Amino acid sequence: MSPQLMHNNVTIPYFQDRPNDFTPFVDQTPLTISPNTPIELVASLLGRLGISCICVADKGIYCGVIFKKAYIGYAKELEEAGYVH
Repeated sequence: MSPQLMHNNVTIPYFQDRPNDFTPFVDQTPLTISPNTPIELVASLLGRLGISCICVADKGIYCGVIFKKAYIGYAKELEEAGYVH
């Protein structure tokens, strides 16, 4: 049995041979979209799935990430500029 750490009343597995292993804290299957994904779909995914970010990849190569807060700011700018009704 591997040793465990307690942090804020949460048990965290501790790997003595790999103290910098962040595997328990990293999403192993992040939601990924292509650069050509319509912005309406991005808005829908961020809103309905309750996620805070979406990875953007082109043919399996990482291009960037869209954060929910950044998207909301962008949408507000478009609305204020009169591009969105």
